[in-house]
Amino acid sequence: MPARAILLGFAVFVLTGCGGKDGSVDQSEVTFVVTNHLNQPKYVDWENSGDNQISCEVEEEGTWSPCLFASPYCKNPCSTENRLEPCCVVCISTLKVKVINPGESIQIVWGGKLYSEDENHCSYCNCYRDEQTLAGNYKASICVFDSFTCERDPCSDPDAEGIIDDASPSGNSLCYEVEFPVEYTKDNLAILID
Repeated sequence: MPARAILLGFAVFVLTGCGGKDGSVDQSEVTFVVTNHLNQPKYVDWENSGDNQISCEVEEEGTWSPCLFASPYCKNPCSTENRLEPCCVVCISTLKVKVINPGESIQIVWGGKLYSEDENHCSYCNCYRDEQTLAGNYKASICVFDSFTCERDPCSDPDAEGIIDDASPSGNSLCYEVEFPVEYTKDNLAILID
């Protein structure tokens, strides 16, 4: 059963995994459940299908450093086939906003791995690597906005999943974060944050 987290007021994480000799953890899937407890709609930047909407930070020697819960958009994975070859990809960015109405929730799944860009693997452009999650303290955060701006007129209505195409978030933003440990354990770990 996947782990869950609820943001925007209340958060619970249940993490499971077992440790390796190198400090890595075979982290199980975590579902971030973002619930709007406010009395007005909030909007999340859902550009490129929302892959990196939950920001990641890891604590390293008392300092928080950025990390990635999802593979970077528009990058190839590093492989033996693209070693010292150009790794450039032609992509079209898709602007989207996801609506979270009052009392509603969205779910964003983290598969349990971290990702990093490798600037030295290819002859031109970067590729990415997926990595086992190291035991330690992590922060997950998401920013929500008061409104959105349409890139075309008229603006499209939200689809069945609450996504508005060709739109960008705008207005005031609020960012919510939760800190959680990833440990060497097969036991469930629950953290309540309010």
